Amino acid sequence: MEAPDEAGHNGNVEEKIRAIERIDLEMLTPLLARVREKGDLRILLLPDHPTPVAIRTHAQEPVPFVFYPAPPGLATTPGRQYTEADGRDSDKSFPAGTRLIEYLLA
Repeated sequence: MEAPDEAGHNGNVEEKIRAIERIDLEMLTPLLARVREKGDLRILLLPDHPTPVAIRTHAQEPVPFVFYPAPPGLATTPGRQYTEADGRDSDKSFPAGTRLIEYLLA
């Protein structure tokens, strides 16, 4: 999904919010419904990099990620939101993003 990234490059916070809300509504909501109904899917949601509207370019910061349902060995963190700030402040991080796939396939 390129729309949030492009909105970040354009420095347009309203468009970035709209793009993320569309992803939530049109993609994530049906996927979550399928998981809840059938129980045969796992979801790993994350961007490939942050593009903050404040700097309008890619940042070299950790990205937030969320699994649903939470895989064994990776506890949930109640009270956290899916934001860059909460991702950065979380004790759940991976120095190599490629390690996330191990949890998805567990």
